[in-house]
Amino acid sequence: TIGVGNLARNSAAPMFSPNSEGTGNAQVISDRTGYFVRYTPASGKSVGVYGFNMNAEEGIPNTNKGGYTISMDFRHAHTENVTIWGQSVPPNTWVRVKREGWTNETDWVGFNIPVPNLAVDVRYYKIERGTKATDWTPHISELKLGVSEHMIDNFFYWSDALSISRKGATGDELNTVLIRKIPNIDNIIEVQELTIIYNNGTFFRANNPDSQLITHNGVKHFAMPELAPVLTSKGGIKKVYIKALLK
Repeated sequence: TIGVGNLARNSAAPMFSPNSEGTGNAQVISDRTGYFVRYTPASGKSVGVYGFNMNAEEGIPNTNKGGYTISMDFRHAHTENVTIWGQSVPPNTWVRVKREGWTNETDWVGFNIPVPNLAVDVRYYKIERGTKATDWTPHISELKLGVSEHMIDNFFYWSDALSISRKGATGDELNTVLIRKIPNIDNIIEVQELTIIYNNGTFFRANNPDSQLITHNGVKHFAMPELAPVLTSKGGIKKVYIKALLK
């Protein structure tokens, strides 16, 4: 069965979470081939990451029971071939690795690199119904949106993949919710819009969106424009819309 549409959002620069501390620090960067995410392990460790739980993020259950295909571009700079998802990937070139008719034990997807101290680049993740992989396309809701070399204009669904944290341990800082893993966040020069869409169907648009981009612990984060108790009272955040210009 040939697949059709991409079921995953925010998949051009796919953001995964490390399996444990030090198994994959994510950084969105670019070269002559375009934008991608580089996952770098701590010294002595190997990259191992997970994400894109389709049941939790998209309400698509049982992707772990077969009938789906996943694919993604991988690249590394090891001196020899590296096995990823059961396929031998040569160094210093983008290779699209496919798991057709994929079945695993959970709704999560991820990858583990069997070589310590080796960074790996990824881009263009896709999960689709069917047993035959097709070329990458964005989710249908993102066809007029996205992240380019010039700007961010996209919805980001609320999940651990955004690296959610708090600004501090007490008072308003404890109630200030931060997100970090937005593609190209470090290259933003102007935030034009930041809007929260809540699970109860309401939304809140930041009056001064530029002020919500802050530096915390030496790196940029977006601070949500309403405090945690308000977020909870509205059923929690469903997604965040960000429009920003890049360097």
